[in-house]
Amino acid sequence: MLTTEKEGNARSVVNRVNKIIQAGHPTFEKYDKGGTKVSLEKELPETVWSGAILAGLKLAQSIGSGWQVSGFADEELTLVSSSFSVSGIEWACFSLQRNQTEAAISRNR
Repeated sequence: MLTTEKEGNARSVVNRVNKIIQAGHPTFEKYDKGGTKVSLEKELPETVWSGAILAGLKLAQSIGSGWQVSGFADEELTLVSSSFSVSGIEWACFSLQRNQTEAAISRNR
């Protein structure tokens, strides 16, 4: 969630994030309580679940700190934070699901 409602400013924030995490193309949606909701996807190259979890944690830490961890570790990782090294981000949720990771791993083999 970005603090700005202006698309140009939102794109600027996302460009700064993408310089760090190199994710795909964003989707933008105005949030009804103000701000802009942005969705990004990034495929991780890891071939085992434990490696994907570590890569996900490192990716999240590259743009922020104080991540709250939830989810059942054997199946999913969900991280939420409101403390970022990139200005303009109000809060973010990072989600990694094992079945999606394994499907991506199968495609990459």
